[in-house]
Amino acid sequence: MIPIKKAVSKWNESQYGLIYYGKRNWSYNTNGIINIDKDGKEYSPETASTEIIGYTVSLFVPGVDKEITPARYNLIGNPKWSKPSTTPNQATSEDKKNEQTNTKEQFFLSKVIGYKLNVADKALGSTFYSLSKTTDGGNTWTIINNDPYSGTVGGASGIVFLDDKLGFLGAVNPSGNEGALYRTDDGAKLSKK
Repeated sequence: MIPIKKAVSKWNESQYGLIYYGKRNWSYNTNGIINIDKDGKEYSPETASTEIIGYTVSLFVPGVDKEITPARYNLIGNPKWSKPSTTPNQATSEDKKNEQTNTKEQFFLSKVIGYKLNVADKALGSTFYSLSKTTDGGNTWTIINNDPYSGTVGGASGIVFLDDKLGFLGAVNPSGNEGALYRTDDGAKLSKK
């Protein structure tokens, strides 16, 4: 994955947070929106002619999100799945099922496709991971990346995939005072942002 340096270098803060609530409706508010198209290209709209709706991962600075607008990475895709089918804060039964299985080390994109960070090695408070994928609801898992954090040690702080190619992994160092965000555009190759 590639580290998300644009927002982080602009903010120059010591702590960052990552949040994902699933499908979001930002109405016509373009503040902080960074749209990502199906090819992985990013652009920030100046105005919105229609409501901004999509699966959004937000990068923010804890405690100052009123002063520093979060970077809201919004996946733009097929209108059929980017339109809300529930009212705000109303989860479907499938969302509830996924909420129960999604953790900081595991994320299900659908009821059959999921990604999981596996502990490969542990030593002196540091953890090394591999990344696995399932296409049968978790019955079988296949390792798709033996070192998703590119040799970095620490702990997993989150995993989110917006589709079968675009995903984000968070890592925190062993002391817990620093972290990194990784992004993939091809479903398995990760680079630090």
